[in-house]
Amino acid sequence: MAFSIAGIGSRSTPLGTLKDIEELTRRISKDPTIIIRTGGATGADQSFMHGAKDGKLEIYLPWKDYEQDEIAKYIGKAQIMWNPTKEAYALAEKVHPAWRFLKPGAYPLMARNCHIILGNKLGEPVKLVLCFQHNCPTFKEDKFRLTDKTLREINQNRIRGGTLMGIRLAKKYGIPIINFWNTLVTEAESTILSLF
Repeated sequence: MAFSIAGIGSRSTPLGTLKDIEELTRRISKDPTIIIRTGGATGADQSFMHGAKDGKLEIYLPWKDYEQDEIAKYIGKAQIMWNPTKEAYALAEKVHPAWRFLKPGAYPLMARNCHIILGNKLGEPVKLVLCFQHNCPTFKEDKFRLTDKTLREINQNRIRGGTLMGIRLAKKYGIPIINFWNTLVTEAESTILSLF
């Protein structure tokens, strides 16, 4: 049985962390049961892509020509979903607290995050979310699950973006989260492998 891990994060993830994410992904994707899901954005997403072994990667895009030069390298090596479904848009609208205030280009970005966390038919949640999100409090309380207290801190810090959408979905579905902003990538590997 295969298990999926979501790899998401900021476009401004520090270079050292990007290298660590790529190496960690390379090691964990050797496990025949682990699939990496990501969204193809520059930064953390692409480091997860670069580390994943061929055939062990699912890429969910907001639109067909998104990051096209980089995504072209993965055609035939990864499962690629080119556009979010209408069901993903509907779910994103329910989960996002300010949906109606988003710019039109943000809608497909938020909808594709639903697929990263829940799969192409929105029925196969990942077992774990690995992310890099600046200024997000630790998720170590409650066995790496996002607590209501932590969510309040996120809202107070005015953290925004697609990674936060993934974090909100993980909260909704009770999925553990490891944030490399406050957890060293090298320290996370044993926790990750213990979940599988």
